[in-house]
Amino acid sequence: MPHKEKITLENGDEILVETKTGDDAVEVAIRMPGNSACMLHWGLRRNIRAPWQIPPPDIWPEGSRPYDHAALRTPFALQDGHGAVTVTVPLSMKYSRLDFVLFFPEEERWDNNKGHNYSVPIPADTTPGEASLGSRELDRLAEEIIAHEMSGN
Repeated sequence: MPHKEKITLENGDEILVETKTGDDAVEVAIRMPGNSACMLHWGLRRNIRAPWQIPPPDIWPEGSRPYDHAALRTPFALQDGHGAVTVTVPLSMKYSRLDFVLFFPEEERWDNNKGHNYSVPIPADTTPGEASLGSRELDRLAEEIIAHEMSGN
């Protein structure tokens, strides 16, 4: 069953993030209202403590380009009057989240969630023997608690 989440941007607009888990991949669809030029500046993380990484080119959405060897930039494509980007991540790659910020090139403006990045959990491939608390939200919360406990703060 798809998981839908609305994220409020710094300017008050909302984007819709829909995550669908299939047998072998997770599809993350991000929809932005209107048709303003926007780039998804993003990467994937294996866990909350790891830096984001550029995924292999074979899973890049159309129009994606690497940026400074640290992230990808993917333009939002116009779809039914809205901007949309869809990222499909094979479960076998073992990524746990898609982190992103938004860049509006015409305005030379960034939206980075007030310096914290936006983050979308990617459901784990819960093969027997792998740790899971039974729900995506509980797994995400446990990961966040562990990261805070292990940090120097």
